[in-house]
Amino acid sequence: MNKRGALLFISSLLIILLILNVSAQSTDENQTQLDKAYQCIKDKVGDDCSQLTLEEQTFSLLGVGNYKDCKNSILTNSLDQNEQQCWPKTSCKVKDTAIALLALERAGGNTDKAKNWLLNQSKVASDLIWYLQIESSQATTCNIKYDNANHNVNIQENKKPASGAGNCLSISENGYWLKLSASCLEKEYTISCDKDFTTTLLYKSQDSPTIHVSQNINSEVAQGESIEKVSYKCFREGTACTYEGSLWAATALYIIGFDTDPYIPYLTSFAEDKETLFPETFLYILTGSDEHLSVILGNSFKGEFWKVSAYGKFYDTALALLSLQSQETSETTAAKDYLLNGKTQNADGCWNNIRDTGFLLYSAWPPLSEGPTSCINDTDCASGRQCVLGQCAVRGSGDECDGNEDCEAN
Repeated sequence: MNKRGALLFISSLLIILLILNVSAQSTDENQTQLDKAYQCIKDKVGDDCSQLTLEEQTFSLLGVGNYKDCKNSILTNSLDQNEQQCWPKTSCKVKDTAIALLALERAGGNTDKAKNWLLNQSKVASDLIWYLQIESSQATTCNIKYDNANHNVNIQENKKPASGAGNCLSISENGYWLKLSASCLEKEYTISCDKDFTTTLLYKSQDSPTIHVSQNINSEVAQGESIEKVSYKCFREGTACTYEGSLWAATALYIIGFDTDPYIPYLTSFAEDKETLFPETFLYILTGSDEHLSVILGNSFKGEFWKVSAYGKFYDTALALLSLQSQETSETTAAKDYLLNGKTQNADGCWNNIRDTGFLLYSAWPPLSEGPTSCINDTDCASGRQCVLGQCAVRGSGDECDGNEDCEAN
């Protein structure tokens, strides 16, 4: 090697070593800031997790696991009876119960009773307006049966029904569909026509002009039968749907492996009206739709963090990072760098408060478990785990940390 070549080699080696050293320093600094956040929650828990509010308890458990037996404090805060469990015990709420379910799942606790209570709060989404669409390539006479009664309806060449069908089905405002009465949403409708035909359900919110088409489109030959029934649901408090509670409940149930498709129409229909709740983060978790992803990565991202709701930038950033847990984008990298830049944390190491800190740790730096951590489907994960958001998630069913104050169940 000549003198010039040797100098080039040494220069390149020095540059590589410099880059490695800077990278190592950056990693060490990031870990230091993370350690401060974990320690901040532990300091605020102190020696007695029961002194915290329910919100602080649940987000502490999400962030650091079962430190100082926070799991037991959360269980003490619940109403537990008849194979159902909800939070808080004095006035059970859907959102609080959903977050408590996630916290218990994080800590390896049994979530069956909380799941049962949430499912018992399901109801048909009567907040929506529903329509029955019957289509054929030519005019056809159809029979619609419900409540053991038959009703004949002629579908004209212009695709419009010539009449309604009893007390439950009237002609829609635009004339092309049959509108379901609000008192008839839980009925089953059997449709048969003398020509080949298709049926589907359409829906919209009360105040929106946007019509959504359900995922199920039934095609039948002449004299065949199609059955339509509104099976789309929300989660209720009292008799009314709660939108924010439904977002959290559907997401929590999805994360523990429950089918949440029946809740998508309600959540989608009201997303525009509830944009300050950042619903796209929940909907992207539930559907994986690029439509919701584009909103998350669009104007709601402020360059270093997300800010949409009244809950503040740290909470919103945690929501966004939760929805993007399976991805590494320029936005997620920028947000994590911002969180760990040494300027965004309080002197005690927290981001604003226990809620925001625990939520960020859970969303941006989720706990690792034995076996593979990334996945495409359930078969990629170790036994007892399922693929959720591209990560092998622990399905808690035991009480591994009971009686161990410093156990941090992963």
